[in-house]
Amino acid sequence: MIFNPTIWIFERKLKTFDGHKVTQDYWNQKTEKTHPQYWNNGKK
Repeated sequence: MIFNPTIWIFERKLKTFDGHKVTQDYWNQKTEKTHPQYWNNGKK
């Protein structure tokens, strides 16, 4: 069995030590936020 972090990140299975789900930006160390905001909902 191999651990593939990409699959775990996109399936929202990987978590931080304090229990938050890891996002792609958090994994790549682009941000410390764990709440994904990939959508805009029409707001500018």
